[in-house]
Amino acid sequence: MADRSTAPAPAGTGSILAALFLLAGMHQLATGLLMGVVPVQLSLSGFAATVVGWVSTAQSVGFLFGSLFAAPLIAAIGSARIALGIFACVNAASAAALLVTDDPFLWAAARTVSGFSSACAIVLFEAWFASNATPARRGLVFGMYMALTRAAFMVAQISMAFVEPRLSLLFVAGAAIYLCVPSLSLAVKGDAPAIGRRAISGRIWDMPLRAPAAAAGCLTHALVTTAGASLFPVYAVARGVPVDKIAVLLAAMQFGGLAMQLPLSFLSDKIGRRTVMLGAAMAAAMLSSLLWFVEAPGVWTLAVLAALWAGAPAPLYSLAVAHANDIAHDDERISWSSAMLVLWGTGATIGPIAASILMDRTGSGALFAFTGILSAALALFLLLRKLIRKRPLAPVPATETIGPAPGGGG
Repeated sequence: MADRSTAPAPAGTGSILAALFLLAGMHQLATGLLMGVVPVQLSLSGFAATVVGWVSTAQSVGFLFGSLFAAPLIAAIGSARIALGIFACVNAASAAALLVTDDPFLWAAARTVSGFSSACAIVLFEAWFASNATPARRGLVFGMYMALTRAAFMVAQISMAFVEPRLSLLFVAGAAIYLCVPSLSLAVKGDAPAIGRRAISGRIWDMPLRAPAAAAGCLTHALVTTAGASLFPVYAVARGVPVDKIAVLLAAMQFGGLAMQLPLSFLSDKIGRRTVMLGAAMAAAMLSSLLWFVEAPGVWTLAVLAALWAGAPAPLYSLAVAHANDIAHDDERISWSSAMLVLWGTGATIGPIAASILMDRTGSGALFAFTGILSAALALFLLLRKLIRKRPLAPVPATETIGPAPGGGG
């Protein structure tokens, strides 16, 4: 029996979630536009690949620090809606700054600031979704959120083909979309995430201690998926796959991740988060083993395997976030969302580097050894957690908050 509440959703929750999906989609679309156009614009301006890499790394560093300090910063602001508006305006200003200078050091600074404020905004979005989604459908809500994020990034990437060579239009579009978020956030009815003293204390490490399965799933998702997305083309080139066919393989991976997100998220609402996470991890481990040992599959066979291999671990993050929020108190959601992003950012930083070192030393197929071993380790950990401990139905609600009531000015 799954530990899911069967209480009906409060009236109006559907419209609140729809508005949040719109806000999150706009934010991710603007973020995707800038993530895609910045390295292209730098390359077209004649900067070396090293410069492009450092500017991209600056954004990642900002994101990691934003994840770490989001909770106390939001608590200091005191209102979730005002905080979201501030972060959106900072993102817009950072995008506009890229139009007035071509100094790569200033671009790196702007991307660092943007990464920081984007992380803070995502912490708020995830806490806001969790506050308005009942346990009975929280998995599906977060699955839809991740599917929307993936779709927004795909649209952002495609948009470059329609505006080239006037790529500066994408900087303007990104800034304009960010600026729409503050006013629209004020129109969202219902509860904003509670801002409690747990957020002020910054005790984000309570999450891995009280929800270790969620922490392990989040970290493994980052390690496996970022390594796969970054290094699968390296494996394909080493296998002699033509460049045009590599594009097909990458598209198959995107399709696999998108296709598996909603079904597994929906299933987690029915049979439990850890059960579905266990199944996804086992599938990822088996598919990694298959790709590791299969000798030179044909391109179309490889495309099918790549879609399944990328799709199996894709829902792990949304399942982990839903599982953590099944356990969290209302005034812990912001700090726990912050903790999840810190873990994910750490894994995303380590994963490609660790896998690339392994590939350099033992061959391109070691990518699948890397993802397979990590996925198997997660599956074993989740199995042990399920055997050792049964999760209670729900936490006792926490009521200690500061500032305005959640349904008021928050």
